[in-house]
Amino acid sequence: MKKIFQLKIAFLLCCLFSVPLSVSGQYSHHPALTETYFTYRERLKSQFMLCTGSGPGCSLPASIRNTYDENYSGRETIKWGDGTIDLGIYISVLATEFKLLHDENKNTKETLTELYDALEAFNRLDYYGDTCFGMPPSLNGFFIRSDAGAGIFNNLQKKQETLNRLNQTGNDVNNISSEFLNYLKGDIRLFAMSKDQVFVLLMAMKLITHYIPGYIHSSTGKFMDGETSFSKEAKNISNRMIEWIHPADQSNFFTNWKIRTPSGGKVKAGSNAWTYAPLLSETLKNISGSENPQQKGFSWMMAKGIREFSWLAYKPIFFFNRSESFKTLLMETLAGKKKNKHVKFFRRSHAFSPYHWYLIPLLYGCLNNSRPVDFDWKFYESLLRNAPPEGPHYFTEEGYASRQWSSTSLIIHPRRTTHDVPHFPGSYNGLDYMLLYNLFLIGDCMAE
Repeated sequence: MKKIFQLKIAFLLCCLFSVPLSVSGQYSHHPALTETYFTYRERLKSQFMLCTGSGPGCSLPASIRNTYDENYSGRETIKWGDGTIDLGIYISVLATEFKLLHDENKNTKETLTELYDALEAFNRLDYYGDTCFGMPPSLNGFFIRSDAGAGIFNNLQKKQETLNRLNQTGNDVNNISSEFLNYLKGDIRLFAMSKDQVFVLLMAMKLITHYIPGYIHSSTGKFMDGETSFSKEAKNISNRMIEWIHPADQSNFFTNWKIRTPSGGKVKAGSNAWTYAPLLSETLKNISGSENPQQKGFSWMMAKGIREFSWLAYKPIFFFNRSESFKTLLMETLAGKKKNKHVKFFRRSHAFSPYHWYLIPLLYGCLNNSRPVDFDWKFYESLLRNAPPEGPHYFTEEGYASRQWSSTSLIIHPRRTTHDVPHFPGSYNGLDYMLLYNLFLIGDCMAE
């Protein structure tokens, strides 16, 4: 089986380099890193996905494989956690991969097929998510985080068939854990959408509209809402999510910027979006051109004041809540208002040593089509070269191959690399490497 896996990687690399290059500084200029990238891509699909395509759980990357944490169903478990964050990063990988292949006149059909399936996976979580709260299905912007495991709860035969598929190319897993299966067991706290899920998905939609022209249409089929253009579908998804968080006909009073369930209750985590209202509004306009909301009223001015104060007093405000610092930097990057602020974005992303928000300087530079000032490309190249060929991991017994890649995600949780005991032991999906690498290649070929 390992031999087959190696042959598949060789075939992918052969296809990649079979067309003459037209743009410098991209996949062909870092062959060792590119080999790791495509190894990780194949590993993601074969070991961290139930399947690609339609159907419950399909095209949704798992977060951790072979985890030893007893909190997640015990030893040898594959876990979907923060499912739509992983989905958002996966979509971002595909959007940037399209950019790199398209610029070099490479075949993008497989990338676009995967992207279609990934966007439809989100639409599936949107459409059927309402039914989990006692409402009819609706494509309205409310979504659940995962449906991995749907159809196998209390069905031993289907569960075993699923495990057999997952174990064809990787180490044995004996248990499946996901937000959906936890929901079936009565735990809905981390089942519904939340702010951080929305923010990462907005990043994905922005990268689609930034790098995939509107004339690129799906050859696989229509999206659930009838659209075929990838760029227009990204705009539609963005509009639906923001419309759910804040119906455009409502005032800007803080209670109108809440993430609620379809049955009217407040979601159990990440519900308050009012302080991010200006950033959400600007990001939506930057992605789709839509206006939501009318930018007026005392509540709106208060939210704008909090936004500006958070930017000016960034370090003291976020010192004790650093996850919010990432959300702020990400949304400021997507909003696109702070152009020519490369140095400030770079410094804020490095404000809390010894860990950094590795994504932000790369994303900011790429979305602004310029190389960041004071940016250490050798640092990123070294970081990427340290990625283990077998994939990021950190096991309680065996440790890690690279301390820098011992976190579940360097994009979302870089602080986990500084711990002597893994927060969540196991093998990780490698989406962080893939997105950082693609943005590194895109940014590396820009003129200063």
